[in-house]
Amino acid sequence: DSQGACGADPEERFLVAWPCDPGDCHIYFAQQRKALPTAVHAARASNRTLVLPPYTWYEGQARLLTNAFKQTAEGSRPLFLPFGDVHDLATLRAGRGAHGGPQAIDLRDLVRSPVGGVGRLRLDLVVLSKGLPEHHARDGREDPRLAPGVLSRYPCLTREGLAANLSRGGSGELWGLESVSVEVGELACGYAMLARAWAEARRDLDAYGHRLESEVFHGRRVVALLGAGHKPHALATAPEAARAAAEVAFHPAVEAEARRFVDEVLRRLGPAGRFLAVHWRHGDFVQYGHATPAEAVAARAAAVRAERCEGCPVFLATNCEAADDLALLDAALGSVVRYEPPPGRPELSSPGMRLAVEQAVAARADVFVANG
Repeated sequence: DSQGACGADPEERFLVAWPCDPGDCHIYFAQQRKALPTAVHAARASNRTLVLPPYTWYEGQARLLTNAFKQTAEGSRPLFLPFGDVHDLATLRAGRGAHGGPQAIDLRDLVRSPVGGVGRLRLDLVVLSKGLPEHHARDGREDPRLAPGVLSRYPCLTREGLAANLSRGGSGELWGLESVSVEVGELACGYAMLARAWAEARRDLDAYGHRLESEVFHGRRVVALLGAGHKPHALATAPEAARAAAEVAFHPAVEAEARRFVDEVLRRLGPAGRFLAVHWRHGDFVQYGHATPAEAVAARAAAVRAERCEGCPVFLATNCEAADDLALLDAALGSVVRYEPPPGRPELSSPGMRLAVEQAVAARADVFVANG
């Protein structure tokens, strides 16, 4: 396993990569996961071991508009789900080589290693990118204030998130670790222009890696690149990295629980063991005005079931907690099935783990219906 090997080579360097500020990360799991190809690509280019921090989530997330939610007690208290509890990192490491992924470890492995300090986290350099100037982000025009390098620096503000957390002598809360366990040598803030750097490197992996090392990482052993892979300017990947990221499987425990639920519940309800899965985004989407109403979800699922999976039970993955809407779906589709962790399995009860299991269950459906 990676734990025993982490840091054994004194020449090994590490890249902690994540798409958002760990102290102010309100993008959802899907967006956090979609940034993985950029992280894989940067690690491959710089020949660094990729260190994957935990997913960030919030109690009650996605029921209010994001800016309003940030002002609530729940919206200012991030919670964390280790990446290695959700995914099988061996499936990323298995593709190592010219067409595969980099060496990859969970953040906990780094903390436990001599590199982390055995029980603490030492980051030699943290690079924090939180977007682009407002007018650039709005209309997509090149901003003349942006430097031509990979990182266009700006002063590190201390109002929120990581910069605020680390404003007291370079230590603070980070990914749920205790403040005494975290040490940051240098915090650099700026616009990480990864897309431009990759294009200017003529999509040559070695040239891109050289620019990252010389202009951003500066040869530091443990570097965190935060804000990579979410905004368009911070997206940079290649087919090999995208393929390696796409092949990362769920953790065997997640897969086993999904298989159990499908076999013991869903397969026993439908004809020939078949079932239909429906994903329904609710909550903040209602307020944005582009949610699919419950009536439309029920009508679409019923139509697809009649055409492609007649008589099949419906598995519903949703963040909806509106009793009336859920009752409407039940009445229209006949006892919609939702996932509930079995008794005695508290490790599956958090919203994050439930989400992972629901995704693994939906991936096994004979027919999948998306509704936003």
